[in-house]
Amino acid sequence: MVARSATPASPTSTWPSTFYMAINAGAVLGPLSTGFAQNQFGFHIGFGLAAVGMFAALVQYSFSKKNLPSGCSMRTSSWLLSPQPL
Repeated sequence: MVARSATPASPTSTWPSTFYMAINAGAVLGPLSTGFAQNQFGFHIGFGLAAVGMFAALVQYSFSKKNLPSGCSMRTSSWLLSPQPL
């Protein structure tokens, strides 16, 4: 999906590297922050922090899905109800 979104008109665009950097940062910071919260404050706070992060990702997705390419099946919510989404 990321490769299909690339535009050849802007070869110096930095969004792909920013996207991949954000994925890796989230993969590192997510378990560290939830693990720390669970050890310091308890199991429910750790899971609550994870829930807040997932909710923030859902809000970000719902606001930015209009920027997806027009042929992308994730542009609408119909892919959630598909019996074979892949």
